[in-house]
Amino acid sequence: MRMNLEIASQVLVLIFVVSTLFSVGLLVSTRQVLAGVQQRRSLGMALCANFVVLPGAALALCWALQLTPPIQAAVLLVATAPGSPTLLRLNEFARGDQARAVGLLVVLTSLTVVYQPLVLPMLLPGLDVSPMPIARALVLTVLLPLVLGLVLKARWPALAGRLRPALARLGNISAVVSCFILLPIVYWDALVDVVLDGGGVLVLLLYLPMAVGAGWWLGGPDADKRRLLALCCGQGSMGAAFVIAAGNFNDPHVIAMLLLILYASLAVLIPLAMIFRRRSELAKPHPARATVQAPVGVHDAFSDPL
Repeated sequence: MRMNLEIASQVLVLIFVVSTLFSVGLLVSTRQVLAGVQQRRSLGMALCANFVVLPGAALALCWALQLTPPIQAAVLLVATAPGSPTLLRLNEFARGDQARAVGLLVVLTSLTVVYQPLVLPMLLPGLDVSPMPIARALVLTVLLPLVLGLVLKARWPALAGRLRPALARLGNISAVVSCFILLPIVYWDALVDVVLDGGGVLVLLLYLPMAVGAGWWLGGPDADKRRLLALCCGQGSMGAAFVIAAGNFNDPHVIAMLLLILYASLAVLIPLAMIFRRRSELAKPHPARATVQAPVGVHDAFSDPL
């Protein structure tokens, strides 16, 4: 029974990652991605925060707190995999610029496919982590669906518009069932061990405020960009982290720690998005000023209820 639940949870995680990244590709045009890349200062700060500051902070905390190898592996898995699709839902709720958020997500996700296989084995020298299986998993489950979505959007935009809502719902349902029902059941004992260990909870109490604060600080003087980068840095690509953990780490405590990171990051980011939404509404009190929207299809793609 436990084995069947574990297999079902892994399949649902794969469905979540593939369908979500495919729907992100269907959401954005090549022009929007290029527009995000051309904002060099903002992009440079975002890359610095996600690929330098956050992994460095996570590694420093792992060393300082002398965390066990499974907890270290989970923390560094998330810290080296920026670009969570949850950013789009959070940024939409916070009344942020969805076009900018989608462009940033595509850039971060694409670079993660190259970055994580090279960096993660160096950060975990005591564990047998090979870069090729990580790269293969990221290419097949992250990069390929994203590229296919971009191609489909460019060549058949009407078909992309029809497919996107169904894929978004599929990703939402598979995420809820796998991460909030099946995985906690399968890894309940390991999850209790991670919580009672103390190190996992302590590192999150330190890391999450540092991650959000780094995003806010490096976001620059523009309030919208600060909010977007703060939300972006608050959670890595949890789906990709679960896929890599399932294929490369045999210790159930790695998955359990990833679940704890997921729950803790949502507990921080959802109230933060609510605060950002309130500030955005106060800054734009007149309806005429609030009518500027993201390009058609960007705002409502991830607005389907869970």
